[in-house]
Amino acid sequence: MKVNFAASNNAITFSDHLPEFLQSFIIPEATRQAATGTYGYLFFQHIDTPTFSVKYHCYLLNEDNSVEMASEQDMLELYFNLDAPLDYHVDGLGNLLFPKNAYNILYVPALKGTLYFQKDQSHKSFSIRINTDYLHTFAQYFPALANLLKKIRAKEPGILYETNPVAPREVISNIKDILACNYSDKLFKIFLDAKLITILFLSLEHKTAPKRTPAKLRTSDIALIEAVRQLLLENLHKTYTLAELATTAGISATKLSKGFIMIVGKTWFSYQLHARMEKAKELLVTTEDDADAIGIEVGYQASHSFSKAFKKHYGLSPTQYRNKYFRK
Repeated sequence: MKVNFAASNNAITFSDHLPEFLQSFIIPEATRQAATGTYGYLFFQHIDTPTFSVKYHCYLLNEDNSVEMASEQDMLELYFNLDAPLDYHVDGLGNLLFPKNAYNILYVPALKGTLYFQKDQSHKSFSIRINTDYLHTFAQYFPALANLLKKIRAKEPGILYETNPVAPREVISNIKDILACNYSDKLFKIFLDAKLITILFLSLEHKTAPKRTPAKLRTSDIALIEAVRQLLLENLHKTYTLAELATTAGISATKLSKGFIMIVGKTWFSYQLHARMEKAKELLVTTEDDADAIGIEVGYQASHSFSKAFKKHYGLSPTQYRNKYFRK
């Protein structure tokens, strides 16, 4: 998402050069941009994972000032203000006052907003851009989120909570763990995804009572099970055993098996099978890839096994389905 920034109506120009004193704010694996002027210093960092997009912004301003943001793209983010109280005006949502460590989930179909800062105070924000489809996983447990998703589908500005709640200590602790992490490469991305899933769940759980709370699952277990769900979704070509998934997640096979049903509503095996069939259906009608190649992409090395599974799921063979629904 490209956002244009301006301070007191003057465009802000960013560069990759970082003043030495900003080095202490660096997050591993992040792309970085800094800007300086009579207004002070701005330092923005950005990290993408397969599921999330993370932004960590630092504002060090010499005078009372405002920073304007604009983008024609829609914005859905879990926003945390980590420092001094902040006034944040977003067109369509109004004036949002964020005390220290306050947060909310915001959605606008196009961003036009203004941040208002006080001089000689540092301001830091941590935001997580979230895929709408991913949030649907949690909607059945959190009514406020379900209501927000209705607004998103209608392309209407929306906010999760009417007032911005202060995040519990555990959430802030997880954010600090990310900012202080020294891991690199793939290990950092694994660590980051696990932390972000936990932050998202705790942020939803903090103010909204779930419709169905898993009876014997701790918050940490729920985050691990959600990570397994994401692993299955991103690796449709791979075949796992329950024992392998449990070892990967660091959770007992029994707890994973029962917990997956409690959270997702079906067994892990049924979940991956359904995801495989949905992906195969999409590829059959949107690409000209050979049916056997599509079968391999969704985890079937033998063409007859793929054809049998697909026909059982949709009532048509892959070839019949393509002939009927292919989009030219």
